[in-house]
Amino acid sequence: MGTTTKQILDHMELLRLKGMHSKFSHILNSKNPLSDEDITSVLGDLLEAEIIARDQRSQELLFKNAKLKQHIHPSKIECSPTYGLSKLKWQQLCEGHYLNDKTNLIITGKVGVGKTYIALSLGYQACATKHKTRFYNMNTLIEEIRSARLQGIYAKLINQLTKVALLIIDDFALVSPEEDILVTLYDIMEARNGIGSTIFTSVLPFDRWYNLFQVNLNLGESFLDRLQGSSEYLVLAGASKRKKLKITKPDEE
Repeated sequence: MGTTTKQILDHMELLRLKGMHSKFSHILNSKNPLSDEDITSVLGDLLEAEIIARDQRSQELLFKNAKLKQHIHPSKIECSPTYGLSKLKWQQLCEGHYLNDKTNLIITGKVGVGKTYIALSLGYQACATKHKTRFYNMNTLIEEIRSARLQGIYAKLINQLTKVALLIIDDFALVSPEEDILVTLYDIMEARNGIGSTIFTSVLPFDRWYNLFQVNLNLGESFLDRLQGSSEYLVLAGASKRKKLKITKPDEE
């Protein structure tokens, strides 16, 4: 006895072929019954549906794991030479040449000029082009590092951060890192060298980062030397893009 359509659907469900299951159910529920001649065409459609469904699930997982606090399409970024970001440069970044070359990107500029916005957009584009990505605010990264040490999973965290194609560290260099954090930053960059790209955003110009590492000048110098030798730079200019909020005094209400 041949396999029934219900058994086929059950097998698809058992094998987690969600795309094929959905497509085959739709075909079975259509008005036109299947004939023997249709089987090759149907199988082709089922396989294509499964590929599309898996690709969609894979991309959804990439975005979920990236933990981007906003999804910003690259078309939303305004470019101008006076801003420090030309259309040509933005096109090159969006094409992912820096990712292919395992080059780091350091984005600096005053508060509110759009450093995080650009980093998030590059994170979005990396996910869209199937690159594993992870976004951290520097304070969140510090908390995760210390939590990993307490839980005895420090090596696992470093391994996870090593594997992502793009690591984004936002608001770097706001304060001088303590020595244990400096050691971890060095470990991360050492492990990622030649494996993936890292984006740093900071209000502090890169030539002033050295002053942050007074707690361990030798390690700080090694960290910055490695970073400087494998990085591109975006120095953004202009006024803050954030809306100015008028603060109302109690006696003015």
